[in-house]
Amino acid sequence: MNKDRLESLDALRGFDMLLIMGLGPVVVDCCVLLGFGSDCFLARQFAHVEWNGLRLEDTIFPLFLFLAGVSWPFSLAAQRKRGRTNAQIILRCLRRAALLFLLGLVYNGLLEGTLRMGAVLSRIGVAWCVGAVLSLYLNRKILAVLAVGIPIAYWLLLYFVPAPDALTLVVPPGQEIVRQFGTGPFSIVGNLSGWIDRHFMPGILCPYVGIADNQSALGYIPAVGTALLGILFGGYIRETRETLSVPARSLRMLCVAVGLVALGAFIAFGCGGMSMPVNKKLWSASFTFIVGGYSAAMLALFHLVFDGFGCPRLSFFFRVIGMNAITIYLARRIVPFDVLSNFFFGAVSKAVPPSASALVISIGVVVLGWAFLYFLYRKDIFLKV
Repeated sequence: MNKDRLESLDALRGFDMLLIMGLGPVVVDCCVLLGFGSDCFLARQFAHVEWNGLRLEDTIFPLFLFLAGVSWPFSLAAQRKRGRTNAQIILRCLRRAALLFLLGLVYNGLLEGTLRMGAVLSRIGVAWCVGAVLSLYLNRKILAVLAVGIPIAYWLLLYFVPAPDALTLVVPPGQEIVRQFGTGPFSIVGNLSGWIDRHFMPGILCPYVGIADNQSALGYIPAVGTALLGILFGGYIRETRETLSVPARSLRMLCVAVGLVALGAFIAFGCGGMSMPVNKKLWSASFTFIVGGYSAAMLALFHLVFDGFGCPRLSFFFRVIGMNAITIYLARRIVPFDVLSNFFFGAVSKAVPPSASALVISIGVVVLGWAFLYFLYRKDIFLKV
């Protein structure tokens, strides 16, 4: 195994971004074509839950952040090898975080005149940066305590300090549905994170409800826990690459993953009135641990398959995506792949039965996205932040 780069890391990142590229519509259209409908269990996995709950779509963002953490120990080792000091490394981390924060604002429409602070890339940049800097000075045991302790502290904060205006908040017209989730400390109107967003976050809020942002400012806190989990697993892989076989390492990671899921389930269902639901928009403690366990399990599986057994063709398919993950994320905001798919595959979609027409176009979106990334791959063009 190449100690400087994990085949499985690029492959898993590519799998994660394949969901962003349009795999969801392909699966939904397949469900419709096969007669299961667009509201079957499998199809619903490619749409976010409204508030509490968890679907596959909700794992995309935290898995990407987790993988950013996994890559850090390898990047840090390479920088140490070049003789960089902690101060130089921290400066590079801050620059990367600032650039990701800016790209997040651009994705949200900054160049169009819209300022929305809550952004996926911004949270990734800040949470990863905090985790990376902490890892420079703290040992693995302390990092593990923080990875678990930070989300738990966030849980207790939200439980004991609900939104001061939960009972008096005026909900915008058309958004009365948010009241169906109650006014408790983990509800849309009652959580402290939303209160901070609507009173202190600059710019507009996510139009989802208009009274909070689904990338809240307070949500950066538990996201650091997700980044730290990734750093811990990445460090474990790197440190044991000489002493453990890939299958043994994968099995141990899987065991820890099960433990994380169990911890998250306990917080979500086993703490009575204090139970904190699985909630991506709040980045709840239960969500952090359950999705952290899912991410670790996926890493164990991909590590076994790609670093252990080796699947070069499948690995190549995913790596083309994974090595330009941020590129395709931003490109989706700029390039109308659906329009291009209609242009290139419109004749085919009209030639097949009407029930399969939408499937042809959705497959075309994925094909064109991959072809775009393959072109960049062949030209050695990679957006590195």
